[in-house]
Amino acid sequence: MKNSIYGIIAIILIGLLVHQFTPWWSIVIVAAIVGGIFNEHAGKSFIFGFIGVFLLWGIAAFQMDAGNESILSTRMAKIFGANMIMVTALLGGLLGGMGALTGTLGQRLFK
Repeated sequence: MKNSIYGIIAIILIGLLVHQFTPWWSIVIVAAIVGGIFNEHAGKSFIFGFIGVFLLWGIAAFQMDAGNESILSTRMAKIFGANMIMVTALLGGLLGGMGALTGTLGQRLFK
């Protein structure tokens, strides 16, 4: 349990740093590296990768949305019929979960 919390915190902190200089997909690489380092069970690694990136992208999307008075997300919600902040966070969570799972299983492959 302790490693999972450290994994979530590591993904959030490293992801914040890396996202300043790299494209959006770099979070998958960050999650894979953290997943390989912490080497939890496959299910746990997916969960901590999912939660870490879900929180990171959800908070970032909320801050960007609040910065422009929710104009874009309101229009997009009318078109798609969904909360765009939640969709962004879920997509990021899935990417982070798959990245952490890949890192864990890849680390086991080379052991």
